Amino acid sequence: MRRWPLLCLACALMLSPTASFAADADEDSDSGVDDGGTVVATRAPKEKSPQKVRRKFFSKAKRLEIAPFFGFISNNPFNQDMVGGLALAYHFSERIAVEVQGQYGFLSGTANEKGLAGAVLQLLQSQSEFYLEATDPGIYANVDLIWSPMYGKINPMGLAVINLDFYFALGVGYFGETIEMLRLENDGVLNIYSEQTNSLFAANLGLGMKIFLSRSAALRIDARFYLTLDQTLDFSNTDNASANHRLPGLEANRLSCGAAGSAARCTTSLANSFVVTVGGSFFVPGAKKEPTVASRDN
Repeated sequence: MRRWPLLCLACALMLSPTASFAADADEDSDSGVDDGGTVVATRAPKEKSPQKVRRKFFSKAKRLEIAPFFGFISNNPFNQDMVGGLALAYHFSERIAVEVQGQYGFLSGTANEKGLAGAVLQLLQSQSEFYLEATDPGIYANVDLIWSPMYGKINPMGLAVINLDFYFALGVGYFGETIEMLRLENDGVLNIYSEQTNSLFAANLGLGMKIFLSRSAALRIDARFYLTLDQTLDFSNTDNASANHRLPGLEANRLSCGAAGSAARCTTSLANSFVVTVGGSFFVPGAKKEPTVASRDN
């Protein structure tokens, strides 16, 4: 019988107004005081700009980056080419840098011609005066703005901490390519009968990643599109195609579009080169001994 008074007291507390307001306030975490003036527990507000990485292993601000690299051009239909080059970048802050880059496609001649060039000429071998135009990439020289919006760390399988830096590139510069006129001989040998340089203005955009091996050295992986506007022979209608087919064999290429007195019918086209490179990045002067602490401004 002594238990009944205790049960009645518990029921009264559960149904009291103060207890119900506390439950409502717990559901609404933005309010710290209920309508009755009772102070209730609330959750702390979320941090607006949380620090994703507390201690940054590397620092780039006020340092010069020297980056030799090696790579290839993947989207040329008739030529396969390898490139080598060097990039110099000055980092004004952890996020912003200006880079000067130069690279050169060092394969040339018929050794780097793809099988597609010979296949096209085989189909047209009955036309003894037929030549095929191919473009062979040469010099790329450009100035780029580098933006590094994020960095991070990964710890695969708990073996080692890998420090990463991601960046985007946007720039302009010079692109030089060789215009090759190819012909298939009666014995099936592919020969180059004419080589001329085509100089173009190029814009480029890309992205990349650096994997820091130490505070002054990193592995760099880079991919960029080089975009150019060029005049090419127009075969989109019967009149233009007929006029271009009457051009002498070695003149039936895009360089005839700018030649004085040429009968070539041309159109403006957008061409692109996709270049993938791998190399190293070395930062000078040397890094401080102590790692930097990341701030919300980085």
